[in-house]
Amino acid sequence: MTQGRLIQPYATVVWGGENLSYGSASQSVLAQKVSVNLSNTSAPSCKFHFLPNPEGFAKFTELKKGSIEAPITITFGFPSGSFFEQQFQYIGMGLTTGNDPSIEVTGTSLLKG
Repeated sequence: MTQGRLIQPYATVVWGGENLSYGSASQSVLAQKVSVNLSNTSAPSCKFHFLPNPEGFAKFTELKKGSIEAPITITFGFPSGSFFEQQFQYIGMGLTTGNDPSIEVTGTSLLKG
């Protein structure tokens, strides 16, 4: 076991009060490939993909219809250690079909100052 070294932090995504870190039907993580971009030249932004299965697509549709104005809260860190939390506003999505389907959600920081 390696101690004191960042190996794999956890990431949670909460949108409209829905914790997308767990899917009740599939028992899988609904929000995957979570990333946050912090830059000196532009507002912080985020991206994440919904699990490309019927539950993920249904949850995205539900949130887009009912919680589009609600903040997206992303937390990176460790359950018993330090963490980083940022809030974002939904600004768009990308849809990919075919052999590697995905729904990618993009957000921009609520605090742009």
